[in-house]
Amino acid sequence: MRFFASLLLTSFVALSPLTAQQQPAATPQPEAKKDDKAKKKDGDDAGAQKEFDIPLPENVPVKGIRVPHYDENGQLVMLLNAEVARKIDANHIEMENLKIDAYSDDGKKFYIELPKSVFNLENRVLTGNDRVLIRREDFEIRGDQGEFETKTRFAKVIGNVQMTIYSADNFQ
Repeated sequence: MRFFASLLLTSFVALSPLTAQQQPAATPQPEAKKDDKAKKKDGDDAGAQKEFDIPLPENVPVKGIRVPHYDENGQLVMLLNAEVARKIDANHIEMENLKIDAYSDDGKKFYIELPKSVFNLENRVLTGNDRVLIRREDFEIRGDQGEFETKTRFAKVIGNVQMTIYSADNFQ
């Protein structure tokens, strides 16, 4: 009986260093990110696309997805929060109740809300064909449809557009 207990203890001790050694082998990702950034700086747009890929299985709804996006300096540029996301095909993701926190170059925070939207991974354009809301501390824009280019952070609101300006101090 002692032999089996010591054998069991020895196997646990012997296997525990193996699991500890296996974990670091799965983390060579920072080098891959550096390569993607190098491709992006060299003008290869494929590196930028891979950097913003949202890893979802096709045709499987995923609830409560949060996707942060950082610039080349490691600063948070935007945070996508979707209640439900589903990858339609290799290049398109359908999202429900999407809320985006985006940050401009001057540090101002934008809030974008799209009840139903489709994100094109190829050109990184988000399209919403059902109510759109864009809010900043000094204004709010609402419309029937909208397009948001995540590369340039340029938004376009289409149809029945209403803008409310809370403060004109920051407009130039």
